[in-house]
Amino acid sequence: MTSASKVCIISHEPSGDLLGYELAEELSRLGFEPMLHQSGHAPTTYGQSGIKPLPPTMGLWDVLGKIRAAQRLLQELVTMVKAHQPSVVVTIDSMAINGPLARRLRRELPDCPLVHYAAPKLWAWRPGRAKKLRGLFDRLLCLFPFEQRFFDQYDIATNFVGHPVVGRFSPTTNKDGSLLLLPGSRRTEIRRLLPIFLKAADMHDPNARKVVVTLPAYREMAAQYATNSK
Repeated sequence: MTSASKVCIISHEPSGDLLGYELAEELSRLGFEPMLHQSGHAPTTYGQSGIKPLPPTMGLWDVLGKIRAAQRLLQELVTMVKAHQPSVVVTIDSMAINGPLARRLRRELPDCPLVHYAAPKLWAWRPGRAKKLRGLFDRLLCLFPFEQRFFDQYDIATNFVGHPVVGRFSPTTNKDGSLLLLPGSRRTEIRRLLPIFLKAADMHDPNARKVVVTLPAYREMAAQYATNSK
């Protein structure tokens, strides 16, 4: 790619929106022309003038379990990508929609490289599915170094880019005995896991201060679970 290459970045969830925005900022700094499609569930301020926001489509949560709506979303995304003719497309997480999207783009834009960020955690569950990724994406961007070794078994090109969380926080020493609870970045994860985490924390130390970290969009929901557990 040249320094003027257009990079279309597509995300469908709040956590992916953040990854996409940080990637777009870095690409803009390097001289690329990033175009960013976000879910709309986590509004982002486009502080970097080089980032072009793409028109919104239906959100992932609007189409789950709805075949016709999912088909419309796919068509909207394909039409959007074809209209902007990017040099490369980067899809972020959400393989439920990005897998079918990649297959459509392979057919309709066969010369456009497809990159997926972050690599699916297939090493943790049903690793045989990795075979289906070969030929679907030109490259996977891995958050953990061992993921490269896993995908090497399937002849899938990868790059280790590191986990973005590492650069956001400074290491600190826990001196007050607080317990950090990380139930996830999806509504369903919080609903299913946070009550269990809170119960386990109480079993460990009922007097410990519990710190629940989640996305801003779900803070009120998490706070309600924490209140109900008392």
